[in-house]
Amino acid sequence: MLEPFVELFRLVEDLFSRETAVWMSITGILAIILEGLNATGKPDSYTKQTGKDKWTKFKF
Repeated sequence: MLEPFVELFRLVEDLFSRETAVWMSITGILAIILEGLNATGKPDSYTKQTGKDKWTKFKF
């Protein structure tokens, strides 16, 4: 299951140093986690009907 990740880590380690490969892995994992949390949050704005023919856009 982790073999593709290990291979990618070895490629990055060959191109850069081990420390750089570790930090790139950590930042990549954190970016994936933060994108997942961002996707489950509330929208920045939404449109709601406030009258018979009136729509209002609410922003946060």
